[in-house]
Formats: sequence, C-alpha cells, structure tokens
Amino acid sequence: MNHLVHELHTQRTVMRPFLRADAAEAFAVFGDPEVMRYAAGAADPTPAATHARIGRYIEHQGRHGFSKWVVRDASSGEYLGDSGILHLAETGELELGYRLARAHWGRGLATEVASAWLCHALAVLHLPRVIAFADRRNTASIRVLEKLHMPFERLDHLCGMDCVVHAIARPPGDQG
Repeated sequence: MNHLVHELHTQRTVMRPFLRADAAEAFAVFGDPEVMRYAAGAADPTPAATHARIGRYIEHQGRHGFSKWVVRDASSGEYLGDSGILHLAETGELELGYRLARAHWGRGLATEVASAWLCHALAVLHLPRVIAFADRRNTASIRVLEKLHMPFERLDHLCGMDCVVHAIARPPGDQG
C-alpha cells in the first residue's frame, strides 16, 4: 500500500517535506526563543543547529514516509512554520506537532495545518493512534487540541516538560 504524498494543502497553506535548503528560513522560527518557549527543547542557537534538526526530519521522512514538514503560505510561498507527525522516542507514540512564526499566531493557522495532518495520519497513512502534547501553560496550543476534538488523555512529563497529552485513535473497524 503506497501512501506517498509529497504535499498537503489547506485553504491557506501548502505543506511539503523539508529540504536542506529550507534551513535558513526555518532558523528564523526554530531560533526564536519566544516561538520555542513551550517547545520540547530550547531554541536553536545557530543556523547549524537548525540544519541538523532538518536533517533529522529528512531522515525520519525517508524511514517512515512522514515527518515534520514545511508550512508555506499558499499564495505567497512565505515560510510560516512546520507541522507533522514524528515518532516520540520517549514513549514510541506518534506525535502531532505544529509551530508557527510569531507573525502568524492568532489566525487559526495552527488548527488548520494540524487538522490536515491529523486527517492525513488517520485516513491516508492509517496510523492507529496519534497523540499531541502541550506544555501545561501553553493555553493557545491546548485550545488547538480542543478544536481538533482530540480528547484529553493524561498529564505527563515528556521531553523535559510537564504537559497535557491529548490522543485520538482511528475508529474501530477502520483498518484501512
């Protein structure tokens, strides 16, 4: 079963796998301490750190057929951030994540791109279960998870942070 998809589209965005050439634009987001305030790990201190991060995303993509992808504005092509699914090394779970440049906060884009990924993960990739976690203080991200109708599952400590974990499974009997 080949579910190889090279782009995901939403009303306002286009998402595709990272390329090494994306590193310079991505550093503006991954290196921003305010954007990374509630993220797992600190802001990337150098462009080289972002380049290494993107290398890990590319490797994950090659191994699994999905990863964190670039999010761009569908009209202008502007780099907005990233979104996608990664294997969470700590628990082995499949984790949905999203991150946007500050200039694009508060416009519903996180919900839009995360929703597209969630649908893709369950309906196309046929992943059995997806989690998303957010720092307990990150009310904006928790609101996104609620808008996605991902039920609260547990409180946990993942990737060095006290967090809420929301999870959703593919419906029983929907085995792809």
